[in-house]
Amino acid sequence: MPEVLDSCFGDDYPIENINHCPNDEVVAGLSTKLYYIVEPHVATFTNPPKEGTYEEIATIPAAGLVPVTGKGWKKIDVLVNKNQLQNLTVGTRGIKKLKGQIDVFIPGFRAKLVGFQRAHLNSRLIFGIKDSSGQMWIIGNKINPSYFENLTLASGDTDEADAGLTGQIMANTSIFAYNGDMTVLADSTTPETP
Repeated sequence: MPEVLDSCFGDDYPIENINHCPNDEVVAGLSTKLYYIVEPHVATFTNPPKEGTYEEIATIPAAGLVPVTGKGWKKIDVLVNKNQLQNLTVGTRGIKKLKGQIDVFIPGFRAKLVGFQRAHLNSRLIFGIKDSSGQMWIIGNKINPSYFENLTLASGDTDEADAGLTGQIMANTSIFAYNGDMTVLADSTTPETP
């Protein structure tokens, strides 16, 4: 049995220190801008390399995410302090996998959100959101795009309740950092930069 494991993993286990200075400011939270693109509109998606430093194997190369010519990302305003990004572990010991998840809340109860539900309830999507430090995180890829696990629009039952669209987005792949450019198309199709 040890020979099987040795041939599977070899002596090449990546090992690094993960340091943290207690005086470093650590902030939580996400941006109020959620970016999305329909997976078929992505021409190139280069996954991070499988070998390298911890940071390298978690980061999409700078030119690794390119939309089809004339296509680009769209953005959604999400409510502050109502969104969370997670990289979950799923599966049985020995064959665990990573699964990206983001929970979002889009404020308002309006026809545009009903239209968004109808258009993308089962769409293959790729999402991006910046964290409080400004790092862009990508959820989904061309092989394992993101899907809505849940997408509920509610009016709220009192003046104090939040009316809006609650979405749980999942991808059967890890979340990845991305430091490259994103072309965001306004509704007039004029490109803008996030």
